Amino acid sequence: QQSKPGPSSKSQVQGTADRSRMAGVSQGLEFCLAQVADFEEVMSISTDIYGGLDYLPTRYHAWLLEATRRVFLAKREGRVVALVSVSVVDDGRTAVVEGLRVAPAERGRGIAGQVQRHALGVMKSHYPSLKVQRSSRSGPLGPEVMAKYRMICHQGVLVL
Repeated sequence: QQSKPGPSSKSQVQGTADRSRMAGVSQGLEFCLAQVADFEEVMSISTDIYGGLDYLPTRYHAWLLEATRRVFLAKREGRVVALVSVSVVDDGRTAVVEGLRVAPAERGRGIAGQVQRHALGVMKSHYPSLKVQRSSRSGPLGPEVMAKYRMICHQGVLVL
């Protein structure tokens, strides 16, 4: 029987020892796994997302329960300043980065990159076969974005 990559159970990942291995500190930011109790603070940094039609309030709690997904927070002085979610698909070969949020007052300081690098580093340590990263983006994609990334899918949604 072939074993699946990564942690053997959700309880193993949510254990105290594992949570501490997923934490870290960098340039005044503390990184940790999101918890149910963080919901209101996470929502407070997301108030201006998607013109009030943000999907995160309906996905947050479900994400915390997914066996191959981790939701990471960046905190400054104990306050949530960023969030990113990473799920692992393709038998542990691909990381899908979703839900990136940075508090309005913290934007433009490189925090998005820091929390993503931390999250992907942790996921790679738990899933050694992880080789590919996929991200979702919204809004207009300017030339600087298109120069950095290769578009593999384009989808639009019309809300009436």
